[in-house]
Amino acid sequence: MDFYQDLSFSNPQYKTMAEVDPARLAPATTVFTMREDPSEYFVWDLNRKIELWDVGSAKSLLASGKTIALISAGDPHEALREALDGDLDIRIIDNFDYDKDRAHRVKITLSLVSLRH
Repeated sequence: MDFYQDLSFSNPQYKTMAEVDPARLAPATTVFTMREDPSEYFVWDLNRKIELWDVGSAKSLLASGKTIALISAGDPHEALREALDGDLDIRIIDNFDYDKDRAHRVKITLSLVSLRH
């Protein structure tokens, strides 16, 4: 029995990060969350450690040429422009809604972030 499928009867927009294709989010990619309420569901669904947002760590990874993943509430562009210097390439993987009962206006967004060359 699929736990998530059984819960999705109330909110047609219900979608979790368990549906992310591993080809779109490489296993070696560090995932940060900018959300104030990180959820254990994110860890379970992505099957990896989720780091709390740390500007220093993010800058260091980006400067070394790595791509990071970011979980945010809504569009991450503004928050990242304020937090990080540099020309960023932000690619939204998808938006998610973990509320099984009703759709939320602000979705959880998973994005890939790298420096433009």
